[in-house]
Amino acid sequence: MGRMTITELSRLTGFSKTTISHVMNDTPGARIRKDTREKIRAAALEHRYVPNYFARNIIRGKTKSLGFLTHDLETACFSGELAAAESVCRASGYQMSILFVSSADGLSEDEAVQRALERGMDGLYADSLEQPGEAASNLGEFEARLALGQPSTAPVDRIYIDWKEGFARLAGEIRARGHRIAALAAPPSERARLAEARTAFSEQGLRAEECSEQILFPNEAAGEMDGYFHKPTHPTVVVCFRSDWAIGLLTRLAATGVAVPGQISILLVGAAYGLGFETPSLARLECPFAQRAASAMQRLIERAKGQKNLSPLDLALKPRFVEGGSFGQASKGAAA
Repeated sequence: MGRMTITELSRLTGFSKTTISHVMNDTPGARIRKDTREKIRAAALEHRYVPNYFARNIIRGKTKSLGFLTHDLETACFSGELAAAESVCRASGYQMSILFVSSADGLSEDEAVQRALERGMDGLYADSLEQPGEAASNLGEFEARLALGQPSTAPVDRIYIDWKEGFARLAGEIRARGHRIAALAAPPSERARLAEARTAFSEQGLRAEECSEQILFPNEAAGEMDGYFHKPTHPTVVVCFRSDWAIGLLTRLAATGVAVPGQISILLVGAAYGLGFETPSLARLECPFAQRAASAMQRLIERAKGQKNLSPLDLALKPRFVEGGSFGQASKGAAA
């Protein structure tokens, strides 16, 4: 059985489509008797009639739908970013669609923006874009707005994480504990953030070495990794940009007899998902991904509702350092 239409409900109840529409949409100022409202709602419930809000909003020029464009679906999911964005949308009666950008099996950025336009979205939040100005222009032609999760000179709302300050704080904590050489373990998708970390560490007199996944988790005997951390000038702290890498490294070092944090300290940067049962607990630079997405969606909704005099938002969110048992003083002789 297909979905009941307002025409069919009108025929069944004997009330006009206009009257039914006023009742089901709670139209302000509509003068309809109480018993009429009750009869229409009872009939709608009995016959499972649901107003087609999507069609109604298209007629009004709004679909009450927003897009969430991400390059890292795993982080967006487990960091709470997706949940926070969807919660804001739901509270305001908006639908949210996910647009995954990936060179492997997702959309390109251009395709994602085009998909948002094809679906008539009122706005789009993107964690990052290579051409934000062009995307904003394309969306603007259809009165859709863009909110961006990165700094940009484009005339759009920008809600981003202040990585420069966060890495400066992290470098200060590392240096204060006597460490002088740090290994930075990050996947290729974190290249931009990795570069910011190297700059911040260098400014505080720390030597930063890139440490690949192959070094942390070699296919060969575990002794090879053990050898990496026993070089004459080996890193005394490993900064992991993925929580599964950090947790895996804790386990692997324990298996090779390397003490954490006695010989090697481990720090996490980014989304702190999958934590709570690791031993020792992971120290980390915790990043406000959820707040970023929620703030972006709230601003898009404000713009979609036509709020006036809203200048472009430029909000920098600060990461915070969280102490943990995996981070301690550098071993003797390591600071030399």
